[in-house]
Amino acid sequence: MKTTQLGPIFETFTSPTLNPSKWTIASFPSGDGNLWRWEEPGAKIKTGDGRLEITVNPYTRFHDQIQIFDNPKHLILGTQCFAVPEKGTISFSCRMAAKTHNGNPDDFKDGFASFNVLDFASGLVFDFIATSAKIGIIYERLLLPGLTTPREAFTEIVEAGPNEPGQLSACRIDYNSEKNRVDYWFNGGKVVSRWDLPAKPRNLFMGMGLITLRMIENGKSTSLKGQGGTGLWSEIRVTTI
Repeated sequence: MKTTQLGPIFETFTSPTLNPSKWTIASFPSGDGNLWRWEEPGAKIKTGDGRLEITVNPYTRFHDQIQIFDNPKHLILGTQCFAVPEKGTISFSCRMAAKTHNGNPDDFKDGFASFNVLDFASGLVFDFIATSAKIGIIYERLLLPGLTTPREAFTEIVEAGPNEPGQLSACRIDYNSEKNRVDYWFNGGKVVSRWDLPAKPRNLFMGMGLITLRMIENGKSTSLKGQGGTGLWSEIRVTTI
């Protein structure tokens, strides 16, 4: 993966298929010499009209042992990373919408569409998440085999506002290295700030996907309840402030 020069527009979704030089299916070493791919075989993907739409209905992918493999059902990752400037703020933004199918739209655990900003070196993740009923943010440090410990990992979810099915909302995530601070902006207003992060990201990636948050219980995934979801993304931008 190569480091990309910062610019105001990253993706406009005007090509008939996802650009493979910019996007790929996210994967991670599974510990047995293979890669776990966060990919739903029945995912329906539409693009080319200025937005990306992904529908999975119902979710089928699961993992009975490793939570981070069980949660994301279909996850698209940017192939290019963005170097964090030593001074100033790097900003990631998009317009995002969601629809919940056969699940509880008031419970993020049942599933949501996500816009992700990730630091693979530390496991820090900054997300906007959406269902048919509400928008929220996630500030977390992933539990990744060989990278972070259970004591270092955490997940914080904060509701940002109400939502309507298919309604596009403006989501922005800012990170300032000097202050070691992340700010989340929803429809032009700041909703959450977190500072003194446990690590300082040097490079950040973007992603988009459909994710659940049901915990594995007694060696079995509990994430599949016949539910599914749709995510829509447009006007993805990366810039410095």
